Amino acid sequence: MFFYSPTKTWAFTSTGRSIDSQSFDYVVTNSTRLLMADPTLYMNARSSPITMTYYGLCLQKGIYNVTLHFAEIIFTNDQTYSSLGERIFDVSIQ
Repeated sequence: MFFYSPTKTWAFTSTGRSIDSQSFDYVVTNSTRLLMADPTLYMNARSSPITMTYYGLCLQKGIYNVTLHFAEIIFTNDQTYSSLGERIFDVSIQ
């Protein structure tokens, strides 16, 4: 799947299909109340069964500051942290 943002300033690709998902959008929503600074950052997330790649489009040459946020916002039915597993992130910024 390849998706352009409405503003055409970023895009992403995703591979795989989750057995549990009934749709192809793979957007998950946190239904709990979060007590942290700027909780809206962690209310919705895009998930991918295998790989996901984001692209920044039409960037000019220059120096950029990039902040990455990784958060586990969806848990199993027992709602405990025992559902947390190991995640591997391969980040490449060119």
